[in-house]
Amino acid sequence: AAAGGGQVAVTFDRVLGPGAPQDRVFEEIAAPLVRDALERFVSAILVAFGATGGGKTFAVTGGAARFADRGLIPRSISALFEALGARTTRDEFEVSVSFYELYKDSVIDLLADRRRKVTLQAGGADGPQLVGLLRQRVATESDAYHLLFQGDSNRHFERLPANPETSRGHVF
Repeated sequence: AAAGGGQVAVTFDRVLGPGAPQDRVFEEIAAPLVRDALERFVSAILVAFGATGGGKTFAVTGGAARFADRGLIPRSISALFEALGARTTRDEFEVSVSFYELYKDSVIDLLADRRRKVTLQAGGADGPQLVGLLRQRVATESDAYHLLFQGDSNRHFERLPANPETSRGHVF
């Protein structure tokens, strides 16, 4: 219900059930966005929304036990480098990675040697800027995975009754 007690209409592009395998989630949700980024040079953002313990982190990063359970980010990295490898103009592209977390009204650079706050400043024509955020160039899929694992290990986690290992920040 809306703040005034009325109804709110919500529209979804698609809904996948709780048993949808990770490869299907990727193919239906993220694969078209990766292709558009390469072909049309457009940005994309995926938002996972839901209650604690609802599977957001699993959908985005995946499970560690089985390769088939890798999530949207690892699959997007693989698809990106696979598509770039198939291009004759590969040298015209540069891939770089930044990884930050919004945690308790702060922006934290997860690729810094130690968690480091980054300043958000109003920008000019390009919009807001994260001053001091590391942006690391990667040449291979393996390099990108290394940064993903490094950043993920620097996230804020805590134990909650609903989920023994829940992330407390929002990552980008």
